[in-house]
Amino acid sequence: MPFDKIKDENRPLNEGVDVTNNIDFSSILHEAQPSDFPYPYNFIAEIAGVESALVLAREISGMYYYFPVYRNATKRLRRRLILKEFDSGSSMKDIARKCDLSETEVRKEIRKMKRAASEKDNIRGG
Repeated sequence: MPFDKIKDENRPLNEGVDVTNNIDFSSILHEAQPSDFPYPYNFIAEIAGVESALVLAREISGMYYYFPVYRNATKRLRRRLILKEFDSGSSMKDIARKCDLSETEVRKEIRKMKRAASEKDNIRGG
């Protein structure tokens, strides 16, 4: 689905409201280049595409956002992957390699998740 729409409170991101403030760029969008945009949108257009840059321009223009380093941004996904791999019987060594962690870090994460699950069960049961 093209990124020609923006989010409102009742719609998914790409449904309903025109990104371009009612200017229809669809006839020339295929010609657009990252260099057609100022920083940081040119950078976004290079990485994620022109349409994504337009969506972000509409959604976050004028605001300051900090993007955490990749390792921190993917922490929850990494934990989910560790748990899935652990539950499927993968070795600590294989999980560590797959998640770019040490075996010690993997064991710590598994202990934390087990402890959190146990505490959650205690709260529900008690």
